[in-house]
Amino acid sequence: MYKTANFLPRGVHTPSQSLRHFGLKILKCYGRLMALRNRVGPDGQITDATTRGMLTGNRGILHSAEKVMGPALWKHRAWICCTLDWQGRQRDVMTGRNWTELFFLDEADAMAAGHRPCAYCRRSSYNAFLMLGVVA
Repeated sequence: MYKTANFLPRGVHTPSQSLRHFGLKILKCYGRLMALRNRVGPDGQITDATTRGMLTGNRGILHSAEKVMGPALWKHRAWICCTLDWQGRQRDVMTGRNWTELFFLDEADAMAAGHRPCAYCRRSSYNAFLMLGVVA
């Protein structure tokens, strides 16, 4: 058993618990870190790419309590893409059971994957989207 270090969050006692707390998981057979499976490509497939996205999106609750994605690619039809920093809000990735945070490299990837701009945090992009007459 590892001793709790000062830099670990409360209730976290081992390095692997600390990594899970910060949204990472360990591939035990190789002993290296892996990214969570929450990146959406232009083809709409969800992968585990390590690139940081510029937008976040929502397709419903797709993860389990262990931050593992299930087999479903969506749970509802309202696919949106939001900014990462709207009103300074931040949340841990894949915590709780409200929604699964998905990430897009850029707006072109989000639109190609079938997501529309959010009407709250990306109002100007949403209005431009409506002007095109596209139904999402």
